[in-house]
Amino acid sequence: MKPVFQTIAGDPTTICFQACLASILEIPMERVPRYGAANQLSLYRAWLEHLGLDLVIANFADRPELAPHTFSIRCGRGLQGGSHAVVAHRGRVVHDPMSGRDPYLKECHCDMVIVPREPQRWPALAELRPST
Repeated sequence: MKPVFQTIAGDPTTICFQACLASILEIPMERVPRYGAANQLSLYRAWLEHLGLDLVIANFADRPELAPHTFSIRCGRGLQGGSHAVVAHRGRVVHDPMSGRDPYLKECHCDMVIVPREPQRWPALAELRPST
């Protein structure tokens, strides 16, 4: 996971989720499409499918010991009342794309784990990463 921060202030419903995906996939934020709040989840799942990946939705807030040993996107209500997303690892918040400081998330509604779907498509993800 390489932390990516929101590049513009605005509707955290769309920008923070985009930054979380970029962080977990370790790709530049501009390589992740930005969708509006309507149908956002289904649109991101379709984009991830192109990369041979998918999102599994769960809730590890009450049972962090059940969280997988990987990164997830934790979604919920931010401190100012709107929707927000952060990166968690094993059920604990490790990156907030809005601030980089203390987590902006007040309460958790769900966790989304990126999982392999079609390994033969993973080269498409490698093409999104910057060459080193």
